[in-house]
Amino acid sequence: MRLEARSSVTLSQAVEHYLKFKADHSKRSLENDRHILNKRFLPFFGPGLLMRQLSAKQIAAYEEQRITEVSAWTVRNELTVLRHLLRLCHRKWKYLNQVPDIELPKAPKGRTRFLTEDEITRLLTACAKSKNKHLSAIVTLAINTGMRKNEILALTWERGDLAKDLGFNARITLYDTKNGEPRGVPLNKAAIAALTSIEPDAEQQTGRVFKRRNGEDWGQIRTAFENAVERAGLPDFRFHDLRHTAASHLAMRGSR
Repeated sequence: MRLEARSSVTLSQAVEHYLKFKADHSKRSLENDRHILNKRFLPFFGPGLLMRQLSAKQIAAYEEQRITEVSAWTVRNELTVLRHLLRLCHRKWKYLNQVPDIELPKAPKGRTRFLTEDEITRLLTACAKSKNKHLSAIVTLAINTGMRKNEILALTWERGDLAKDLGFNARITLYDTKNGEPRGVPLNKAAIAALTSIEPDAEQQTGRVFKRRNGEDWGQIRTAFENAVERAGLPDFRFHDLRHTAASHLAMRGSR
């Protein structure tokens, strides 16, 4: 590409080039990057913005607005994708004479990552498309109950009462807990629906909830979950963060 042509490259063209480069060289995080660039940066800055006109001030404005919507972790990850794009534009493709300064928000002390309503929808949609037939139900239970992954995978039908008071006080009692004390877990409509999707016939609801056809434990879901997280465009998200999500949304519902 001629030098004069490089100076007229737009953000949309640079994003297209970047995603092709990622697809050709490293498919890891490709869907996450695609989501961030197409759903966040292009709408905010405008697809026709010339790359040489993208300034540190504009990027700071994005950060200032975005930090009011999501966690600092999410903003850091989004800006990290933009910084990688800009560095390639400068060093490899020569679209830029220099990379605008990007000041990443400070990571909060400790690690508290939780999902917004939009992110929950994206994650559950991705889980529904998984080859792991139980992933969607497992994640739904985690979001709506705050149970840990090992607690969910070890569930037996005998611990639950889905029909109590026509479902208004449905709950599961956990005995093998982290602190060794039995714990009652209320079940809302979404959690009940997730469980009954596994086995709708109450007479067949015996033994392990999540099991193979031969009755053995279902096993782990790590790979399936990580793939769903990537398809949903949720960087730096782990299964345990679903517990934070459940606590956060419970607190928000209680404050309304």
